[in-house]
Amino acid sequence: MTQNAAGWRLAVLTATYTDGTSDITTAHGPVAKVRRLASYASPAVNDRVMVVTNADGNWLIVGELATT
Repeated sequence: MTQNAAGWRLAVLTATYTDGTSDITTAHGPVAKVRRLASYASPAVNDRVMVVTNADGNWLIVGELATT
C-alpha cells in the first residue's frame, strides 16, 4: 500500500509477534509487521486499534480502542 501523507486510521490486529510488531488490516487492506508503542503491552488478535502513518510510509500502532 502506498502512503502519501501523514494521518491516522482504525485497524484490526490479525497477528502479534514478540518483537513488538503486529499485522493489521485497515479499510484499505492489510499491513504486515507494524511497530506498536511500548504502552500497548498486551495486544491480541481482533483488537481494534488506532494507527498513525507518515509521508515516508512508516506505520505505528498507538493502542487499543475502549470497548465500552
